[in-house]
Amino acid sequence: MSDSGDVSAAGPPAAPPENNTRPPRHGCLTALMAIVGIMFLLPGVCTLMVAGELHSDPLFAMIAVIAFAVGVGGILLIRAAIRGPKA
Repeated sequence: MSDSGDVSAAGPPAAPPENNTRPPRHGCLTALMAIVGIMFLLPGVCTLMVAGELHSDPLFAMIAVIAFAVGVGGILLIRAAIRGPKA
């Protein structure tokens, strides 16, 4: 007898079990991302500190928008460092 014609008896091949563990994180890269993210927050904080004195200057408004964008980038970088790679 030959097994080549009887495929239905064996059924589909068993799927390998899913590995739900995350890949290892690089500690130095995570720390570097967090530190750079904190440094990116500093321009926004400085802008908020002097906002009361220079609120009517149009150049200051442009600088404030740029500092706000850099601060948002810092928040996103810190968030990415804390969460780690997507699995």
